[in-house]
Amino acid sequence: MLRQLTELRAAFIKRVRVELNSEFFSRVLLEYLWLNGAFVPSPYDKNQPMRDYEFMRDLFNKSSRGYASEREGKKPVALILGPIKNFVMAQDVAVVTGMRR
Repeated sequence: MLRQLTELRAAFIKRVRVELNSEFFSRVLLEYLWLNGAFVPSPYDKNQPMRDYEFMRDLFNKSSRGYASEREGKKPVALILGPIKNFVMAQDVAVVTGMRR
């Protein structure tokens, strides 16, 4: 999971297009992000960040079938480029990779 987090951070730094698929995410990583505060309250989720986590988890679980609606296609992008990216980029690289300074 730490490797995935580090790779996700590297993708953001390199400005790679990050999508909700198994190249960048896993159920374990999504749960880690949820448990560590990456999903934050917003008016779009009625100030219930668990709704965003559940949406992303459910969408990840059915990602091989594609998006059912235009909304389902835009919301994950907004979450990835917003709160998830902010959380990942704010993490201390030494802590994320397990390295000492």
